Amino acid sequence: MSTFVPGAELSRRLYAEVVRPLLSTWFPDLPHSAALLGRGSEVLGFDDAMSTDHDWKPRALVFLAEEGEARHGAAVREVLQQNLPATFAGHPTACEVHTVRSYIRQELELDITLEIEPPDWPTLPESGLRMLTSGVVFHDEVGLQAARDRLSSYPHDVWLYLLIAGWWRVHPEMNLVGRAGSAGDERGSSLIGLVWSGTSCGWPSSWNGGTARTRRGSGRPSRAWGAARSSPRSCGTSGARSPGRTAKLP
Repeated sequence: MSTFVPGAELSRRLYAEVVRPLLSTWFPDLPHSAALLGRGSEVLGFDDAMSTDHDWKPRALVFLAEEGEARHGAAVREVLQQNLPATFAGHPTACEVHTVRSYIRQELELDITLEIEPPDWPTLPESGLRMLTSGVVFHDEVGLQAARDRLSSYPHDVWLYLLIAGWWRVHPEMNLVGRAGSAGDERGSSLIGLVWSGTSCGWPSSWNGGTARTRRGSGRPSRAWGAARSSPRSCGTSGARSPGRTAKLP
């Protein structure tokens, strides 16, 4: 029986042994960053052998500067497409090329080169923020980590707003758990509690990652965006965009 190797480690090896040598050979003077970001329990560090049965693979995201993308982006993609092995350590591979700005715009519809205003934060889905700020950065020459740092926690006033918004969303039903139980309706109490815990939202980027986080303990509350359990858009409601943010995105 083979020993399981976490996806983050396999992805690091894919970059170090395959992707970076290709870039160094074909584009020796081209600055880039590389990381494992996005969906999946491997990004959160919660993957195990069972994770390999569904869309689990060693992969790398390569980021170019805006000028590098304009001059060499198409050629970089062609080199990687033609030379990246179909499998690595027995698993299928994947590699994408972006700029930091285009990737964040794709994932959050946010222009990271502009100031993030307070009204912008409640419109950003928590799952998208977690997918961008978790994972592993393998190499960084074009400001990827700096962009991640900007998105790693809420401004204090925004955090307070999201906390009260989350509690306000669920407060009308909180007392019903105890009321149903005191009336002898244990089934109803459990059902209300189940529905209430679901509507508190703040989902991680993968369910098994969320389960593992619950088992291992989430730690003390903080201003990190995952700690605010609810925001209008992340809970599936409309989350209207602010005029200022709309103006940022042509």
